[in-house]
Amino acid sequence: MTTAQAEIGARPVGVFPVSVDAQAVVAFAAALGRTDPSDTKAPVPLTFPLRWFSDPAIRAALVAASLPDAAGTQAMLPVHIEQRIALTEPLRIGAAYRLTTSVIGPDARNILRVTATLSDDRGNPVGSLASGFLLVSTDAGQPPATRHR
Repeated sequence: MTTAQAEIGARPVGVFPVSVDAQAVVAFAAALGRTDPSDTKAPVPLTFPLRWFSDPAIRAALVAASLPDAAGTQAMLPVHIEQRIALTEPLRIGAAYRLTTSVIGPDARNILRVTATLSDDRGNPVGSLASGFLLVSTDAGQPPATRHR
């Protein structure tokens, strides 16, 4: 059991292969306003791992795990509200990693906590991630003020 899964109430989601693609790093750095995002000698932005949560396979698994009793009955939009990233070493462009994820919640405020551990291709720990997402209903039949639970 990973540190992320050891948290009280955490439900395992899955282990996903992730990588640090050079083009994705350039695009991410540009979105952050890096003055020369094409500088391949610049370090990978510390917050880069956040983009892995938007990978279609990872996102689908997180959404399915977040609403186990209502899967498919209500469309929810995860709105990112917080993050914590702790790395034991810088991420390397071209490197392959494994992201072991779990979720806690959603709580009474409809906040889903996603925790993850990151390991290299040999299984050595590289870091941990924690993000909070507010789950907002996309049901067009409800007024905006009542869309979230």
